[in-house]
Amino acid sequence: MSALAQKSSDDQVTAMFSSRQKALAGNSELDNAFAELPNTAITKILYAKIPRLQETFRDMKSRVNTFCRTRVGFMADEAESGTGLDSTRFVKASTPQASTGHAADNETKSPSSGALLNASNTNNVQRVSYARYVSDDEIVLFDSVVRASAKNASNLKIKGFVRSGPRRKIVWGEGEVRAAIAVCGGLCPGLNDCIEELFNALYYNYGVDVIYGVRNGFAGFWQQTYQPWERLTPAKVRGISGQGGCVLGTGVGGFDAEKVLNACEVYGINQLFLIGGDGTHICAKALLRSIANRNMKMAVAVIPKSIDNDLGLIDGSFGFNTAVAEAVKAIESVRVESMCAPNGIGIVTLMGRSAGYIASHAVLASREVDLCLIPEVPFQLEGPKGVCAYLKSVLQRQGYAVIVVAEGAGGPLVESLVCKELDTLKKQAQARLEASGGAVAQAEAPKAVPTAAASPVADAQQEITRAVVEHARVRAAADSNFQIENILKRELAAYFKKEKIATNIRCVDPGVMVRSVAPSAADAVMTLSLCHNAVHGTMAGYTGFSSAIVNNRSVMIPVGIIAASSPSFLSPTGRTWERVLSLTQQPTWPSYDATVIKILDDHAEFISKLRKAQRERQSFSDDTTDTVVDAVTSYRTPDYSGQVKSML
Repeated sequence: MSALAQKSSDDQVTAMFSSRQKALAGNSELDNAFAELPNTAITKILYAKIPRLQETFRDMKSRVNTFCRTRVGFMADEAESGTGLDSTRFVKASTPQASTGHAADNETKSPSSGALLNASNTNNVQRVSYARYVSDDEIVLFDSVVRASAKNASNLKIKGFVRSGPRRKIVWGEGEVRAAIAVCGGLCPGLNDCIEELFNALYYNYGVDVIYGVRNGFAGFWQQTYQPWERLTPAKVRGISGQGGCVLGTGVGGFDAEKVLNACEVYGINQLFLIGGDGTHICAKALLRSIANRNMKMAVAVIPKSIDNDLGLIDGSFGFNTAVAEAVKAIESVRVESMCAPNGIGIVTLMGRSAGYIASHAVLASREVDLCLIPEVPFQLEGPKGVCAYLKSVLQRQGYAVIVVAEGAGGPLVESLVCKELDTLKKQAQARLEASGGAVAQAEAPKAVPTAAASPVADAQQEITRAVVEHARVRAAADSNFQIENILKRELAAYFKKEKIATNIRCVDPGVMVRSVAPSAADAVMTLSLCHNAVHGTMAGYTGFSSAIVNNRSVMIPVGIIAASSPSFLSPTGRTWERVLSLTQQPTWPSYDATVIKILDDHAEFISKLRKAQRERQSFSDDTTDTVVDAVTSYRTPDYSGQVKSML
């Protein structure tokens, strides 16, 4: 065997290892450093299967995956080998696509990408391939920790996910793909990076000429305001990475599976890339059902986006590290401000409707916070060991205090205030009902709630209940009194006034500066990997997956699994929260105040419906139903996944 052939064989053996792991793979000299784990055996590996279009559409023929336009490719002796011998820099001219009758064909096409930069390699362009392909049978293990003393250690069943990356064979031909990119949900650092890298992978690696950007989320697919879609070109996307914001805009709401697919059919889209969080994954799952019903040849891939970092299963979301870094800057500013005021108390509100990841990690990075409140952990305001008494001791010790609170913290406390509001409104509505003799006056009801001029008492009661809840919902969404930071400020001010201690309390919400900034270097690298692997997946025929990182490996996860496991929650008994407590030295509380618990007990049915609505909210649809449950889903009250519920 020649030296070159031996090198090729060795590369194939260690192909599945990262560059840092290859030193250990097959090194017999290091084998003695490892001992066999007794009574342990992995008997079965279960992997999450990703659907492939060619399984349904048998006419999709596979072809060798080679670069179409790119900066650097690898020349191989055989196109099938995948072993890079020489690298060459080139750009391949694309073949103009024939008109297909779609909306895009009426637009001015972007110029061809040009001739070969290296004319001497003209005959070898089609033999340029990736340095290494990923095999379809490569599985990344999810259960990376094994306990030898477990009862089933000798019969372990390990779960895993299909590894992502370029495949040797793809099923889309040149000029066949028409792609669309949409950003759903809120703003997050790194969105422009995602748009540019999705475009780059489609355009340069696979020669896709027709790539659209859909503006402002799902509504942009079909609402007339956002028509026509934005035709993306190299000139339009060049340089947008590293910028904050989103050139396509963002949007919550507007999801309608049929309208979205109708629009995709008009534009001839057969590859759809969605950037979004748990709600977007739920919508993607609904889209896949409709696509199957229509028998459409269309691939859907999701780039997981959650600035709160609360998507289940994956190692992390892009934008999170940037958000933590920006949050630390805000905390430091508030600390300085608080130090310079007599008995200054600074309250920093960070994102985290249902999970306290940003708040906790910002506290760990800052090391200058005295109290951290997150949705997963209860707290008490009153009593000798309550928040108020604790902050009094902090002021006595150092003269100032810094509080970091996630926006969803104190959910039960907010719920108790909502219940009080509902009780008051119901009493007022009942008084008007009795005064009107069993009929509800049209002028007194909220405009959003239809009423009858004359109806039976039972119907009037139902209308009033709906009117009251809708009114309370609007109040809760718009009234700052229902926001946890203002509740804290109000309660602390009342407590210290009673204690005759003058304080200076300030609330800061750095949400805009956290969401709108450019991504950090680490987040920028993550977006590139996620987006390129999403394109590799769709070009190989995979659909209905999320391009993610698990155990520091790139994988494809079915969107349904992400949707079912999200949002995730910071464990109140985990190491991260333990470290937070070691830094802040704050008390721990087993439950919320007794008064809060009593109110929630008295309104148990209503609270149960409210939380159920939060869990079962399955789309961003603007349509609402005539139920009390759907009317209250806008409250900032998270699903506590059994952790806080068990404490109530």
